[in-house]
Amino acid sequence: AKIDDWEDIAIDDERHIYIADTGDNDAKRKRVAVYRIDEPDPASSAGVVRTTQKWQLRWPNGPVDSEGLFVHGTNGYLITKVKKDRRAEVYRFQLSAAESQMLEPFARLTIDSPVTGACISANGAAIAIVAGTGAFVYRIDGDPGKLAQARPYFTRFKHDSMEACTFVADGLLTTAESKEIYLFTDEPFRVLR
Repeated sequence: AKIDDWEDIAIDDERHIYIADTGDNDAKRKRVAVYRIDEPDPASSAGVVRTTQKWQLRWPNGPVDSEGLFVHGTNGYLITKVKKDRRAEVYRFQLSAAESQMLEPFARLTIDSPVTGACISANGAAIAIVAGTGAFVYRIDGDPGKLAQARPYFTRFKHDSMEACTFVADGLLTTAESKEIYLFTDEPFRVLR
């Protein structure tokens, strides 16, 4: 599969990897895509990864740039990047439904700086989001529906090229396009203990 603008990856409970081909800086793409692959075996010499599922997704109100993806249960979730002081929004699609879907509005967040990555903790306790102003963690206790009402813990950290995040035992590990790696260790980020 040809990927136009790969922005984020996620993993589910069955160790499938999801690739978000959702970048759209100019807001011109009529459809974005999410691909599912089986986790590759690093010991294999095959060197080929095959797509096992692809979802063609449309935004309900026209093209949007999105760089955050997480997967929970039977749904995938995309988070809008936001520009011009708008608020980030979460959209949902069904993993068990048709390959072509209209994204469903799911939650509006208080984040008003560009969202560049997201992840859900392996235990389902929290969702982390990195944005232009810092790192956010939402306690959801296994229910992404709590995103709309949850007040996030926020650590201000200005970095123009923050790009991705994942929970590790010591906190929230983040990376930047400029090759730095950061670890947020405040107690709210330490959800995997």
